[in-house]
Amino acid sequence: MGSCAKVHHAVPADVCRDQNNRGGQEGHTPKTALNREKGAERALKLWVSGTMHDNPEALGRLLNVQARTQIANGVELQVLPIGDSITFGVQSTHGIGYRGELHDLLVQRGNKVNFVGGLATGSMADNSHEGHRAFVIDQISNSSTVGLHAAANIVLLHAGTKDMRNEVDPLNGPMRLKSLIDIIFENSPEAVVFVCQIIPAGHNKYRDALPRIDTFNAAIPDLVSGFSSSGKKVVVVPMNKAVSTKDLADNLYQNDIGYIKMANEYYAAIKEADARDWISAPVFLDMSLHKIQ
Repeated sequence: MGSCAKVHHAVPADVCRDQNNRGGQEGHTPKTALNREKGAERALKLWVSGTMHDNPEALGRLLNVQARTQIANGVELQVLPIGDSITFGVQSTHGIGYRGELHDLLVQRGNKVNFVGGLATGSMADNSHEGHRAFVIDQISNSSTVGLHAAANIVLLHAGTKDMRNEVDPLNGPMRLKSLIDIIFENSPEAVVFVCQIIPAGHNKYRDALPRIDTFNAAIPDLVSGFSSSGKKVVVVPMNKAVSTKDLADNLYQNDIGYIKMANEYYAAIKEADARDWISAPVFLDMSLHKIQ
């Protein structure tokens, strides 16, 4: 348990004395010291159990006995990262962006995890994705055939950065994003689609793009609401709040810290969907696709 100074609750004084003095007094044999140590540990656990019996979650964390449960009762997670350069992982040290950190978080839950897509980049074993560098939304739709047909039950969508930066039909950006989501559901009707409000751009270099980004992001909740009202499972991911301009490497793409924040935001959204019982096993309409990596 470590020293009493590391326990963030008021510990009985006799327990602290046992821990701080064990085995260090003159004339005490190793056996005596061991008995005192075991006694102190038992006393501390009894005290914690008694004072935290109404908070089993906190007790579990403190005693390291609470196991993390699997997502959706352990179904296989077919994860489709789809989007532009940010999904690709531009400016990340190992070329994996948020994908590596998120993959680790999901695997730690005990599920079988398989990232899918027609591209395979970055220094991670499960490195498939549909993150197309410098592509606008329509190009992403037309170039992601492998991933869109891979029976994903989790779809991570961050798209629109290039459109807003280069002023490519920005007013119709939300509707073009809707068309991409329609295609996703045509191929994976039971998937949960996590739609990002795109990350901010640097004020110095992309000042003109900022109003377009804000307008695009403001349209995302209504877009998602439309899918939800028709029974589709869609989650808004406020990536524009999770990642700030301080996390950018070049005024447009994140540094490693920004990508870690992105992974954590996606993970929080996945946990939210799991709490709603939205995540179900992938449905492989073509069983040959089960082998797609």
